[in-house]
Amino acid sequence: EKESERRRAQNELDAERERAKGELERAKGELERANGELERANGAREHANGELERTKGELERANGELERANGEREHANGELERAKGELDHAKAELDRANGELERANGEREHASGELERAKGELDHAKAELDRAKGEIEKERQRARAEIDAEKQRAKAASLAVPAAPAVDPSRVSAAVRELDDTRTLSQALDALVAHAGSIAGRSALFVIDGDRLKSWKSSGIPEVDIRSVESSIGGRDLLARAIQAGQGIRTSADLPSPPFARASADRSGLAVPVMIGGRAVAVLYVDSGDPAQSAAASFEMVESLARHASTVVALRTAMRTLDVLRGVPADLTGNGDSASDEQAARRFARLLVSEIKLYNEPAVRAGRQQRDLLQRLGTEIDRARRLYEERVPPSIGARHAYFQQELVQTLADGDPALLGNT
Repeated sequence: EKESERRRAQNELDAERERAKGELERAKGELERANGELERANGAREHANGELERTKGELERANGELERANGEREHANGELERAKGELDHAKAELDRANGELERANGEREHASGELERAKGELDHAKAELDRAKGEIEKERQRARAEIDAEKQRAKAASLAVPAAPAVDPSRVSAAVRELDDTRTLSQALDALVAHAGSIAGRSALFVIDGDRLKSWKSSGIPEVDIRSVESSIGGRDLLARAIQAGQGIRTSADLPSPPFARASADRSGLAVPVMIGGRAVAVLYVDSGDPAQSAAASFEMVESLARHASTVVALRTAMRTLDVLRGVPADLTGNGDSASDEQAARRFARLLVSEIKLYNEPAVRAGRQQRDLLQRLGTEIDRARRLYEERVPPSIGARHAYFQQELVQTLADGDPALLGNT
């Protein structure tokens, strides 16, 4: 039984040992399989780590792309805003251009009306010129008739009474010829003064400036004496009475010679106006110079000469108006006739500045209120200044001052501070 029990136990032990051996073999297989699985898991982990690193790189790259995309989006938004601003500006410019176009159309219509008016004035000026030529011819014929009559009277007087020396009528003929040959107003006035002084003895001419008299030139009377004259055309002296009457007035007990003449009581004098269109533009004073000389005949000749000078002056004025209407600034030639050149330069400056005011009334009003006319109208002023300097010769020394004076008087209403920074 012990042996049987021993063998049974041995068999069980062997069986257990075999089973344990099988279990061991199986455990080894499991271990090897587990090691394989572990190696495979390590490989998978390493692969997963690689994939993770790659994914991190992809994520960082994606973040960079996202940031770049955000920057581009912000730039695009800025470009969009700028484009919107440019579009708004373009719309405003378009509106302004449309306004400028409408204003230009209005100015063109106004210019067309001005052109039609200028054509009418040109036709009127031509008619005035033809009339003035006819008046000159009539005046020549009248002057010739008066000269012939004076010759006859002088001849009769020389046969009748060998009294005071008679005036040579040929002086009037020479004066008429010289007046006819003049080309400017100042030349005509200078010729009138010179020949009136030659005929009568002494002479002085005054032009009307507003309601005052301004000395022009004299012959036989010191220039210093006539420069001091400050007479009103509304006064009661000899010169004012001649202007008011529109005809020659001789001295009398009630109307003595002007103080500048320093004439004695026995010296006769005459004041005769120079007329244009029924209005006096100047007044001529003459006296006999020598009390022994007969003044009656010489005064009649001077009056005839003054009437002829009035016709010549009217003709010169009509011709000057005709030139202006044709677009040619009158007397801006720099030919030495300084008085006419300066007056013409002033008129041309006044014309240019008046046009600026006419076509820019709203800007002028705003500029006067804000005291910045020069800034608001700088382009128009520069354009007018260039045109003025192109047409006015440099020989007129004060040409820049004339233009600036017109800017102050016409645009700034006499206040230079309204121009702003000048």
